[in-house]
Amino acid sequence: SALFSKRSGYAGVALGLLLLWLLGRRREALRLRRMVTATGKGIPAGAYGRALLLLARKGVRRPMAWTTQEFAHFVSKRLPRAGKPFTELTRSYEDARYGNHPVDPGLGKRLLAALETGLRPERPA
Repeated sequence: SALFSKRSGYAGVALGLLLLWLLGRRREALRLRRMVTATGKGIPAGAYGRALLLLARKGVRRPMAWTTQEFAHFVSKRLPRAGKPFTELTRSYEDARYGNHPVDPGLGKRLLAALETGLRPERPA
């Protein structure tokens, strides 16, 4: 019957793969949204989450298996102008989250601003 033809089977597999891909994207978006609204000790984890959103908009996403430092290293190689502020933001986030170190409350905002500047295209001189 036409319902169980080879062609409809391929269409079903393609539809299933599309659905899995869409669910994965939704899961990633929810994870990033939670990071943006979370707060750490001293520096908002939200600053790190917003940085991840900025990078994702540029097509740079952190694989779930990577540590924050591995991702910071990758960003530094892929986007050199944004690498330094993102690496500093990553370190501050880790210090606040895991190290019980006091952190300047305005640091996250300053590093986010520097990251945004680093993500903008360079203007010709």
